Amino acid sequence: MLKTRRDVLKGMSLAAGGLAFSPFLAQLKAEAAGDVAKLPKRFVFVTRSNGLRTYGIAPKGLEGLVPGPVVGDGEAPRKLVTHDLTKYALNESMAGLEPFKDRMTIVNGLSAKVISSNHGAGFGAMGSYNAEKVPIAETIDGALANTHPGVFKHLGFKVDTDTDAKIDRPHVTAFGAKKPGSFYCDPAMAYGQLFGSIATDKHVKAKQLGDKNLLDFLIDDTKRVKAGLNSTEKEKLDHYLGAFESLADRRVKLAGMTDVLDKHAPEFADKYSSEVEVHRLEAHFDMAAASLIAGLTNVVTIRTDTLGLHYNGLGLGAWTVHDIGHIEKPGGHNKLADQKAKEDTQGITGVEARRRIRTTHFDQVGALARKLDAVPEGDGTMLDNTLIVVLSDHGSLHHPSFDEFPFVTIGNVSGALKTGQYLHYPNTKYSDNRTAGSFYSALMHAAGAPRDGFGQLDPRLPANEQKAPLAELLA
Repeated sequence: MLKTRRDVLKGMSLAAGGLAFSPFLAQLKAEAAGDVAKLPKRFVFVTRSNGLRTYGIAPKGLEGLVPGPVVGDGEAPRKLVTHDLTKYALNESMAGLEPFKDRMTIVNGLSAKVISSNHGAGFGAMGSYNAEKVPIAETIDGALANTHPGVFKHLGFKVDTDTDAKIDRPHVTAFGAKKPGSFYCDPAMAYGQLFGSIATDKHVKAKQLGDKNLLDFLIDDTKRVKAGLNSTEKEKLDHYLGAFESLADRRVKLAGMTDVLDKHAPEFADKYSSEVEVHRLEAHFDMAAASLIAGLTNVVTIRTDTLGLHYNGLGLGAWTVHDIGHIEKPGGHNKLADQKAKEDTQGITGVEARRRIRTTHFDQVGALARKLDAVPEGDGTMLDNTLIVVLSDHGSLHHPSFDEFPFVTIGNVSGALKTGQYLHYPNTKYSDNRTAGSFYSALMHAAGAPRDGFGQLDPRLPANEQKAPLAELLA
């Protein structure tokens, strides 16, 4: 008696790749049973230093809403202003996100005045509370990881100033009071620990990673499983293994995933051991994509830089992120940066330096979104069940007052959020100002884990408003 596709899925139990495939198979089983409610909701947070300037994310034609003194000389709105984002071209540094404009939301004008810090807010940035170095509660990524755990509850990746750093506990993610999260700093180590740990000696053939190559040991199980899947599921499986292929930067053909791979794995990709910051950043984004596609986690946080980081490869010479933060006006330089400009950058302005870094970040976010959007899931793609959030722990400036705490989002978490919009809330001068805590509260509602507010309440504003999520975000 021939088995049905559902029978095949129900009976799947991959021996060698059980841990690697179990989240993937669970999703296939849910889809085969028509239970799309069991499809995971995923969250990616991309956090950066030095501020996310409001002028740097304002769409073309809406710059007049951005107040001075830097680049924008507009007047902040006194009431909430909303615009259809699809009718505007994105800021030039966000050009890589143009294909996703209808699935984006850009938010300016929110405040985070509960935070007090001369530079980064530390845990307070995603906790919406005043605690830079020791967390006093969950951060938003930690809260979502606690409610939507995967094989790994949370995965963090950080581009560190120390190229020899392996693992760090930056002041970014917390799962509760005094419970900070760990981040991988070394892409090669992350690859080995996340994917090599489930390999078996029988299938190990990597040259430089020793026991850390997945593809060779997964291929036998893949051939057996693929025969029992329909065309959509086969396509999804192709993307699943494609994620691992990109991690190892393989230059081999899977030949429909029925032929045996070459006997020897190729050299490990240079970007995983590179000291160039943009290469390591790309490697971390690759790792994040593979981990999500493989179903290893539902929550990822990527720390793109620190104040002491140099961005080699962007033509910024010896400037650090901190140096660049002190150059606020177009054409203006402080003494230190002015000297470095003469020596290393031929007088590039701070505005241009920040644009180059911002563009690099958003290009990587766009690449991640494209990878998730290429993987079919349910009636759509993985991106349809994912939310990517970009922010800075400095709010909008290098030395922040936290009057402005901007966000950029891509995705709607299974339709829970409105997209295709630009929102500009009135700033702290006006009574209708809203907070980053209310933004995070909206994310918790979208995740199906609503709570009364998020973080500490700003005593300047009505408590009932801060306990409510941003209604403009929720579908």
